Formats: sequence, C-alpha cells, structure tokens
Amino acid sequence: MCGRRNEAPRTSDKNSRVELFAAIGRDARVEECSIRELADRYHVHRRTVRQVLASAIPPQRKTPTRTAPRGLPVDGQVHLWNGGALPILSRDSIRGEIDQRLNSQAPPRLS
Repeated sequence: MCGRRNEAPRTSDKNSRVELFAAIGRDARVEECSIRELADRYHVHRRTVRQVLASAIPPQRKTPTRTAPRGLPVDGQVHLWNGGALPILSRDSIRGEIDQRLNSQAPPRLS
C-alpha cells in the first residue's frame, strides 16, 4: 500500500504545478494512498489532492477583476478636455489642472 517517504519531491521548474499534479496522481493510482497521506507527503492541502483526483490538469489561475481607481466627479470632463488622451501627471497636478479649468468655466452640474 502507501509507504511513507522521508521527503516530498520538490520541483523548481515553471511547470511545477503540472508536475505536482502528475506526481500526486501517479502515487494515488500506483500506491493507492489516501487523500490525507498524499496531502502530508506533498505538503499540499487535501483540497488540492481532491482536485488532482477529479482532473489531472490543474485549474487555470483566476485573474482578479479590478475596478478603476475612485475618480473625481469630473473625470469624464477632464477626459474630454484632453481630447481623449489621459495625462501622465501626479494626482496633485491633475487636481490643480482641474481646479484651474473649473474656475475658468461654469461649474459642472452634479446630480
């Protein structure tokens, strides 16, 4: 059955997650180890071992959905002033530019 190993195999290749899934799957098939034994041997969570048993290919990493930083109420107007091109300025200089333009024009209607 499942014999205890002294050390878990370590991989440093960039496909290490794929290799880890292959090694866990191989041990699960050949040695018929339990989920807990495999998790202890490879220093992974039991959830990971269950993922290996469900599918030999590791799941894709989730990309976080990022929201835009909180802008000023007149971001759309500034965008129009610059002809659609956003300036590469610090936040303080952008606020100064906005203040200058707002003082020279009628105040925007905020609802």
